[in-house]
Amino acid sequence: MAVRRVFDHKIFIGPHFSSASIGFPYDQLALVVLAAPLAFVTAAVVAQMNPGSRPRATEWAIRRASDLGLLAAATGAVLTIRHGLLLSPTLGRQGLGLSVRLDPLTIVMLCMVSLLAALIVRYSLNYLAGDDRQGVFLGRLAVTIAAVEVLVVSGNLVLLVGAWVATSLFLYRLLLFYDERPGAQVAGRKRFIATRIGDACLIAAATLLYVQLGTGDLEQIFTALEAADPVRWSLEATGMAALGIALAGALMAAQFPTHGWLVEVMETPTPVSTLLHAGILNAGPFLVARFTFVVDGSTLAQSFLIVVGGFTVLFSSTTLLTQTAIKKALGYSSAAHMGFMLMVCGFGVYPAARPSASHPRQHRHRCGLLRRLCPALGHQPVARTGTPGDQGAARPGARADYRPGEPIRRPPLRAPKECRPPVPDRDSGGAGRC
Repeated sequence: MAVRRVFDHKIFIGPHFSSASIGFPYDQLALVVLAAPLAFVTAAVVAQMNPGSRPRATEWAIRRASDLGLLAAATGAVLTIRHGLLLSPTLGRQGLGLSVRLDPLTIVMLCMVSLLAALIVRYSLNYLAGDDRQGVFLGRLAVTIAAVEVLVVSGNLVLLVGAWVATSLFLYRLLLFYDERPGAQVAGRKRFIATRIGDACLIAAATLLYVQLGTGDLEQIFTALEAADPVRWSLEATGMAALGIALAGALMAAQFPTHGWLVEVMETPTPVSTLLHAGILNAGPFLVARFTFVVDGSTLAQSFLIVVGGFTVLFSSTTLLTQTAIKKALGYSSAAHMGFMLMVCGFGVYPAARPSASHPRQHRHRCGLLRRLCPALGHQPVARTGTPGDQGAARPGARADYRPGEPIRRPPLRAPKECRPPVPDRDSGGAGRC
């Protein structure tokens, strides 16, 4: 039996009142946060037209998009602090469509994503400077960030599911930026299969919620479930929807036994690894926290989160101690941290798993910093023994300019020195020696 949550929903989700009663329609101002993803989509279009090296127009567009993202996040934070929960009008029919939701969870995640995106964009401009496909990479990065921001601010099932699927697909394209490398192909294929299963689970859960409650608006779903009797609907379709949400969150967060692709992501550029470990993996716990009222009504979903998350914490933390490669160690560390957040969500302690808590915040900062330091650490005068990509022990005195994926060139074996003419040696009886 999962432990009941000791924190009120409203502490984490936000106040349940509309600002329309204040007099001014502040709810419509929630649409201002869409300026950030629109700017990143524009930057992606510009990058599509300038796919080569040092595309100045693309660099300018993606810089301005990251700046606008920070401004939009700050504006949304001010509006939420002053006016509470903000819900934009729904563009659609029969409760399905496009809408924006601003609450404390949204603002914390949006600020985190915007700040992380600004740092990654600046780093990427220098990291891939001169690369023949720099424009292609910046375009894929921009559209991935846009999908994540739309996922965070979604207020309707249609927009949320669409942004969730788009985030998975665009990240898959980033992971295969160096598609000629076998390691990137294997890791990308594994993640593609795992996330497609997660997408199917989320789509099924959203369909069950809409059929059961007759609406796709998140606020109406939360209100209906908060007033309903959990014992009555936990065994019905809504309980299965909660399990689907838990499965989708666990698959996105690379939980056991689908964690293999996370520790095999070695051939991707460093900015992609930073975005993955410090950002996109948090979408799993975010999804569970967003559907708090749905998951709390299903003991099966809570038990699943506790068991899978707890086992992933133990397994990944133990395996982490045996790793000698920095990137593999960070992969197991990220899986363990995501498992911890899903486990506390299963226990119902959602404030401990929210992105503003000390544990997730320290994990993001540490992973982001170490991921950016990996190239510097890997370019020290040490090299791995064995074939390229081998994660064996470091061998001091090897090449300092070795790059991942580059064949290791070993010096040719020297011919043995020819034996010099025998030198008389009294110890050898005058026969001489070499």
